[in-house]
Amino acid sequence: MNESLDIRQLNAFVVLAKTGSYTETARQLYVTHSAISHSMRALEEQAGCRLLLKLNKKTILTEAGEALLHHALRALEELNQARRTLTQLNKWGTRRLRIAADPVFLSVFLTPVLLKFHKEFPNISLQVESSGSGDSFALLENNQVDVILTEKPDGNDEVDFFPLLADRFHLIVKSGHPLAINHGATREEFGKYPCFLIKDSSQRRKQVEDFMLKHKIKLNILGEIENLGTIKELVKSTFAMSFLPGWSIATELENQSVVALPCGRSAFERTWGFVYPRSRPLNMTESTLLKFCRKRVNEAELKSQDIVKVGVLHSLSGTMAISETSLRDVLLFAFDEINAAGGIKVGGKSFKIDPVIVDGASNWALFAEKARELLVEDKVAVTFGCWTSVSRKSVLPVFEKENGLLFYPVQYEGEELSRNIFYTAEAFNQQALPAVDYLLKQGKKKFYLIGTDYVYPQTTNLILYKYLLLHGVPVENIGGGLRKDADGKVISAGKYVPFGHTDFQQIVADIKQFASSGDACVINTINGDSNVPFFKKIVATGLTSTECPMVSFSLAEDELRSMPTKNLIGQLGCWSYFMSLKTPQNKSFLKKWYNWLKTESYSGVIKEKRAVDSPIVLSYDGVYLWKEAVEKAGTFDVDTVRKVLESGEISFDGPGGKITVQANHHCTKNVYIGETRANGQFKILETRPQVIGEPFVGKAFLSKS
Repeated sequence: MNESLDIRQLNAFVVLAKTGSYTETARQLYVTHSAISHSMRALEEQAGCRLLLKLNKKTILTEAGEALLHHALRALEELNQARRTLTQLNKWGTRRLRIAADPVFLSVFLTPVLLKFHKEFPNISLQVESSGSGDSFALLENNQVDVILTEKPDGNDEVDFFPLLADRFHLIVKSGHPLAINHGATREEFGKYPCFLIKDSSQRRKQVEDFMLKHKIKLNILGEIENLGTIKELVKSTFAMSFLPGWSIATELENQSVVALPCGRSAFERTWGFVYPRSRPLNMTESTLLKFCRKRVNEAELKSQDIVKVGVLHSLSGTMAISETSLRDVLLFAFDEINAAGGIKVGGKSFKIDPVIVDGASNWALFAEKARELLVEDKVAVTFGCWTSVSRKSVLPVFEKENGLLFYPVQYEGEELSRNIFYTAEAFNQQALPAVDYLLKQGKKKFYLIGTDYVYPQTTNLILYKYLLLHGVPVENIGGGLRKDADGKVISAGKYVPFGHTDFQQIVADIKQFASSGDACVINTINGDSNVPFFKKIVATGLTSTECPMVSFSLAEDELRSMPTKNLIGQLGCWSYFMSLKTPQNKSFLKKWYNWLKTESYSGVIKEKRAVDSPIVLSYDGVYLWKEAVEKAGTFDVDTVRKVLESGEISFDGPGGKITVQANHHCTKNVYIGETRANGQFKILETRPQVIGEPFVGKAFLSKS
């Protein structure tokens, strides 16, 4: 045994030793039966001996297996302990937090945050620098502080910026001031009274002066004072004026001890936020401070409207990031669009959406942890997220236990219905069946099934195997391989590869041989970045769509950005949206989307060469369906909103056409079949209008279809 043993295989081996069942082990680990079988065979090959035996339909350990179990348990416990230790260290970073902040922002906004942070985490050493913007960035660049709280930087590619609030400046006087009594006073009269400004950097002072000049406001500035409290007392006790940000005088404006005067059609605003080096992610200490800052914004009512927290749960790292980061981006676009239009109207108030973004990191167990964090700690009203079925199934029990609401936007295998999930994406009968029907009509007689080894591809291909048999396709014309249980029943159909797989040489050679008869096609359910090496190998082999067309169920315009599309002309897709749709709704959506990309300031959003596909649009649609349901319900309460969504009366005319929520939590929508073009877009070949989503596809429905 020269190779190191695989940790995932050891973990599966330990679970199998406990359960004695491949099926139960697969269920507990959220993988397929065949994946467990493959892992155990590989483990025995590495060990160089038999570890498992079948006895009366139960799996037992050999003597070597028992020896391995003894050491595996110890090794896994050591690794778990290491993980707990590292998690604890990562949770609180280096056990110190070095902050630089603008003096006024520190005294008014940040001080309550730091007091609360220290009270909850007294073992974290806090080091706080009070400094202007230029000095703060120098400290960050020299690694003398970890984060800074300051204005949004201009053109600094070395840092990331997370906006916290936009502060609108107000020209203020005391409530009994002549200018307050005569609210219609001309701006020329402002110069009759002394004005004191907060002492600031020369750059910020110039911004104020430019604003005043633009709006023809002349102030009688007698001086600049560092202490904000002194300025406010001067204003409240004399006829002096000042020009201050709203968050610094929120209490005074509320109790009407000061009055804000009109000073032009447009407001003078600055955006404050959290700045950290782009070269590294935030550690848990810094993330916790950021969370406390966001809570401070909400608690102090520093935003112009009430807010509702909304969860975003996607893989922003790992093998699925190629697909899921775009869903994060379009959700932020939808939130900004709704907020700019006035927010969500509930109970006579307008609520702005406050997104809480977490990274599932292509780790299914982590998805469940992050879902619990969103529901229990952040108390989000709804979550938009997940891509793979295994990530959805990982979070499902969390949403059901905590009675949360999840909108799931990606095509899936069906065979599921949860009261806490709404499936905006294509069900089996809205993608897989129309695609296969189309290929059958084109005279295809042979079907090669290939996918990633997890729930969605395995379930989809097993149903397609039965569907093809019902439509006269013989078993020998279904490629990829079959796996049967002890009773001879087919339990898996097709060829499967793990997530992140890159070596497709032998598989593509098999497909080329399978397609040599000229009447074959491929059903592709590979997920994530493995599609890139798969199609590159297809191109390298010279296999074209004319010889063997391929329909991909997890590959659309967004993923095609990474593909050699000029060599993939004619390959097929079946979705509820194609970017090439010529409709007013799609034209308007794309225009607003690209305008948003030019102006947004979120960290990690790629602006160039962006494409839009069905999962992106169905994520966008989901936000508007939820908004409509909330406004009709008059509340964010999950149970009430769910009843409204189940009424069948919630629809949205989205970029792909009208989409309507059904009582079974699925959606009625258009289905399009298209073929790829050299520019990575799809030419629409067939349209099926307003197809009802069916979560359960039984034999009767298969034969009927």
